[in-house]
Amino acid sequence: MQVLAEKTEVMWVVDVNSGENIKKDDFLAINIAALKKVHQLIYLKEMAGILVVDAISLDDYKDLLDFIDQEFSEENIKFHGLSNLGLLEFTIRLDF
Repeated sequence: MQVLAEKTEVMWVVDVNSGENIKKDDFLAINIAALKKVHQLIYLKEMAGILVVDAISLDDYKDLLDFIDQEFSEENIKFHGLSNLGLLEFTIRLDF
């Protein structure tokens, strides 16, 4: 029996939560830490397709969006923005 495994593009969904009762000031730091881990996983798991991140809601997303622009600067990763539901939307090409 021969098994073929091909790289496929799928939809990846990440839900960022804090399991602890923390101050609102820490939400940005938690989101940034989670996005750094997601960035690592893109390459470790050879992720491709659509990536949706449900980050912890913030009053102001400017600092988080600035971080995303710096962190996800590769040509194969495109950040499409923040949806009406507050979801961070990315697409990832497999050609890296």
